[in-house]
Amino acid sequence: MKKNLLNTIILFFLCASVLLLIYTHYKSYFIFENKRFSNYIIYYIFTSSGILFFSIILFLKDAFKANIILLLSTFIFIGYLSEVFLITFQKTDISDIDKNKEIRLKRAKLIKEKYNIDVEARSPLEFQRDKKKDGIDLSLLITPYRMIHTEGITNFSWEEDNAQPKRFFPLSGRSNSLTVGGLETGKYNIYKSDRYGFNNPDEEWDNKTDIVVIGDSAIHAAYLPWENGWAGNIKKLTNKSSLSLGIGNNGPIINLGTLKEYAKEIKPKIVMWVYVEDNDLLELKSEIHSKILSQYLNKNFTQNLFKNQNLINKNYDLFVRHEMKGVGGSLNQSAFNIEDQNRNKIVSFLKMIELRNFLFRDTMSILQGRVTKNDLENLKKVIIEAKETTENFGGKFYFVYLPATTRWVDFDYPLKKKNYFRENVLEIANNANVDIIDLWELYFRDLKDPLSSLSFRMHSHYNQKTLENLTKILVEFINKNN
Repeated sequence: MKKNLLNTIILFFLCASVLLLIYTHYKSYFIFENKRFSNYIIYYIFTSSGILFFSIILFLKDAFKANIILLLSTFIFIGYLSEVFLITFQKTDISDIDKNKEIRLKRAKLIKEKYNIDVEARSPLEFQRDKKKDGIDLSLLITPYRMIHTEGITNFSWEEDNAQPKRFFPLSGRSNSLTVGGLETGKYNIYKSDRYGFNNPDEEWDNKTDIVVIGDSAIHAAYLPWENGWAGNIKKLTNKSSLSLGIGNNGPIINLGTLKEYAKEIKPKIVMWVYVEDNDLLELKSEIHSKILSQYLNKNFTQNLFKNQNLINKNYDLFVRHEMKGVGGSLNQSAFNIEDQNRNKIVSFLKMIELRNFLFRDTMSILQGRVTKNDLENLKKVIIEAKETTENFGGKFYFVYLPATTRWVDFDYPLKKKNYFRENVLEIANNANVDIIDLWELYFRDLKDPLSSLSFRMHSHYNQKTLENLTKILVEFINKNN
């Protein structure tokens, strides 16, 4: 191989390494504002090593250069050949839609065999479409957590010099809409969302709110009528105005945003922050990487969502229609990719995505289920900020520790071996000087039949009777400490 050609090839790889380093830094620093630095460390190392490596061999003997180029070209050829093979012949993993369908059908079959009860097996989308044929227009809730990869919603009506945001991150659903809830009782619960897209009777916002409950799907309790959920039970027990500000999949930072955007506006006397041990830490790992969500850790950040529900409603509908159009109307994670689907295929091939998944999938699963000191430190920041925010508007902040239902039904759950980092979390709450209501100690630890707390004794949220018992404990604790 001629010397000039060898040097040209080496310079090409050197320039490619430099450009990749620049692109890596651009993505890490400018696009994600260094909030995903840990995700990009491997790319920094890889591209920097490439620059160093090709700079060195540029000055070596021609024979050595030729061998290096041949070896490198062989590896690249094998890599892309393997990528083509995997794309062409690899058995496609079952989609999330098919997985969920299998779960629903299996669950329905087991309930029929054990209890002789026929339960709903349609997907939320199928249920919505069937109801529409009957003249009932229902909304599907896309939880805020599922918008992290798209960084919220584009304001489709935004124009230059418009005071409205160009992009924003909703923390609730569409307002004043009949919404498809959960089916853990055996049939879908349909609820009408309130004026801000949460699961409450709208008139609750007209009263001076005494108690707000913040959390994820456990608090959302979309599978039950509102009066049988957390806020509804608390109102029955106290005769005080109560609001549920929970949405499915919410993690600690989305909960903090909800506190700042909604609870802060109405200044309740009591904020019950329900920490769910099986998923809050894992969701925090994703939330902290969002440019918008992570700003809620700053004292004065707000999106003014409380005053912009009309903007949310208009763009929410456009967003759903726009994103579902490219995936045949299927409501799944791929519907929320902000980039063009065809371009993704080309980019995925160039990045050898299939080969990397094949080689490192198990490693990535382990990393995604791993909780680090940094995650715990971020949780500490969230709790301190939530407490201070509540106290600044004159409220009392309670940290409610809710044990995971996976303690009894999912033996392979990733956090289970670490006892869900329970001691670490409670230590963080203690050090933040917050009042802790530990429902493990107060209820679940001595429960003789924990499966009785779940619908049909299967993987689910806690059933209606359990929520009644838990809210009694909350009210008793508050009465003793106020």
